[in-house]
Amino acid sequence: MEICLTFILLSSTLTLTAADSVRLVNGGSRCAGRVEVLHDEHEAENSDDIITADQKTVIQTDSVRLVNGGSHCIGRVEVLHDGQWGTVCSSAWDMKNAAVVCRELCCGEAVEISYFAEFGQGSGENWIHDVYCRGSELTLNNCSSQGRHDCGHSDDAGVICSGHTEAGLVNGSDSCSGLVELQYLGEWGTVCAVGWDMRAADVLCAQLDCGSAVAVVEVDWFGEGSGHIWADVFDCQGKETHLSRCGVSSQSRAACTHKHDARVICNGSSTALHEERVRLSGGSECQGEVEIYFRQDWRRVLLDSWSLFEASVLCRQLG
Repeated sequence: MEICLTFILLSSTLTLTAADSVRLVNGGSRCAGRVEVLHDEHEAENSDDIITADQKTVIQTDSVRLVNGGSHCIGRVEVLHDGQWGTVCSSAWDMKNAAVVCRELCCGEAVEISYFAEFGQGSGENWIHDVYCRGSELTLNNCSSQGRHDCGHSDDAGVICSGHTEAGLVNGSDSCSGLVELQYLGEWGTVCAVGWDMRAADVLCAQLDCGSAVAVVEVDWFGEGSGHIWADVFDCQGKETHLSRCGVSSQSRAACTHKHDARVICNGSSTALHEERVRLSGGSECQGEVEIYFRQDWRRVLLDSWSLFEASVLCRQLG
């Protein structure tokens, strides 16, 4: 006996009163085809009483993005359907919906939601409205919603996620070395070195088009920052293209001062560990303490998070 397991998302609620109230047609078998629903218990042959998926405009979105907010983690919510980007109506929009959007975009947690086109009015279709998420879904497409609606673009929904928006290296010889600074919700600040390692540095260097990281350095390099200190711990694998795609957790700010600001040198910098700017001082050229030639002096590299991963990067650099 042929058994079908079917998941159907309709843009309205229907009460099905008979076993034959739903069927798949024109698909070659009873387990494939166009969805048709029999309404008010009339015979299926009466086409006026059949509500099809086409008539109900079932919307399956292919992708989601945030636009007009200065970063891919902040902005107006837009979804891709049938090759066309459109907006989401802010009716019933809430933090659970926003949490799913932020998760799908690898942008951390939802911080704030916006209504009434706070990130500007979109154009084109308003694809979905009355979105309902439990908050645990992996993508917005896993949430229930209503299809195309006459909601105007003055009601476009927006989201602010916790993912950091901008990053930079300052006080170095160029833009590829220096103190790590992140902009979060419009405010720039340095990063506590306690939550920083070579994997995070690799991601930052790639994000800044500075190649890969060659060193995470500490006190007496590039001076000290000022203002806010972000106490985030970045759980990066080293292959991400943007810091906002790394996992983030928080730690106590008590252990963080500007003396402990994170400092990075990327291989795209003139300060990078190449052309005999790095060495191992010890028994042989492949063993000893790591030293870098910086500002006319050889300095040791101190790393709280030094591990085999960092050591392997250095060994490859030294050949």
